[in-house]
Amino acid sequence: MLLLQETEEVHGRSAPQLPEGTGRMRVREDKRAQVEAVVGPLVEAPDVRRALLARGAVHELPLSKAGVAQLFEGHALPEVGRRWLERRLRNALSPLTGEGREERSYGDWVVRRMGAPVLHHLYADYAQSRFGAPPGELSCSVARVHHACTQPVMTDQVAGGGPSQSLDFAVGLIEAAGGEIRTGVKVRELITRNGRVCAVKTEQGVVEVDEPLWIARPPARIASWLGDELDPRLHHDAGQLETADAVQVALRGGPPDLPDEIHLVGTQASFYRVVCGYGGEGHTIFHATIPSSADLDVALPARVAVDAARLGLPGFEEAGAVVERLRDHVPVWRVICHARLRRLALGWEALGIVVVGRQGTFTPMDIGAEVVWARAMAASEMPDQREGLRSLLEPPVFQSDLRASVSRFLIR
Repeated sequence: MLLLQETEEVHGRSAPQLPEGTGRMRVREDKRAQVEAVVGPLVEAPDVRRALLARGAVHELPLSKAGVAQLFEGHALPEVGRRWLERRLRNALSPLTGEGREERSYGDWVVRRMGAPVLHHLYADYAQSRFGAPPGELSCSVARVHHACTQPVMTDQVAGGGPSQSLDFAVGLIEAAGGEIRTGVKVRELITRNGRVCAVKTEQGVVEVDEPLWIARPPARIASWLGDELDPRLHHDAGQLETADAVQVALRGGPPDLPDEIHLVGTQASFYRVVCGYGGEGHTIFHATIPSSADLDVALPARVAVDAARLGLPGFEEAGAVVERLRDHVPVWRVICHARLRRLALGWEALGIVVVGRQGTFTPMDIGAEVVWARAMAASEMPDQREGLRSLLEPPVFQSDLRASVSRFLIR
């Protein structure tokens, strides 16, 4: 077993003491042992206290009817209420009338359930800030995964040893099994023979491959390494699957007893989410999504602190800030991405490539889901990656999805 790691850090993290994302995993009980074998013991966490930050106040979820009303300016409430009631009545009658409606985008999904004013006032800026594209360009799958009500029942869990120990545990497994990790490796090309990948060309030399090659990099990167060996049509598909970078800014201070997870709605700022209480050595972590081509502003911690105070979270200190940029961490799942990824999965399989991780599978997974995916792929000499995507990563559509509402706002 040989792991080629692009970064100089063996685990790929510049700030391993910080939790990645929310720091929590959602793993079904029958898959828990598989995940623990990779990240170490899991500890069931208390129920997450989630909240929305809107109009200078923190509103804990789920919201009451009065709480929902507080999210909007007074002049907007009549139109919000009228359009929301209209959508609710039409959805309730749809089993009788047989009315159907195509949902292609994130915006379509929200409008069908709550009306256009709710999309405009609450969801639009949030979608752009978190997922890297306007709601009209994002796939409706994004909304279903993050906002729908019906999901398999899973408890929130955290790695018992903390983020850093969990990473060390995984590295130790590779080394204990006789594997090797090479850091600072820059891949230049994937070499094929008889239609299969047989070697990886790096700046340091050529690495022979005599079994399926597992890659946790975005489709566009994989396509660039294959060059003319990949069908031009698949090159086009891969080029349309773009990713963005996740940025985590950890600051000390701030108001006491904040909810575990606060999501910013109805306004724009330098972050879209605030996470507390998942480790991070006493820091509060502000999350942002930025284009991969953008430079990271050295003044970002100061701007985050100013924005937080402006929005009703005063007292955060710029001094001692920890900033981490996770490259290609956020799949920008546009309307057309589903079909393109399925075609590429067939192409990868034919070449002996197994895509893993959220970058390779172009899916918003947490580490628990990544482990489950990798285990499923390892169970077969020729894993059916398209079937895996369908069964493990693409949630089915339920009629109850129509009952999703802003009172819950999100499930992940």
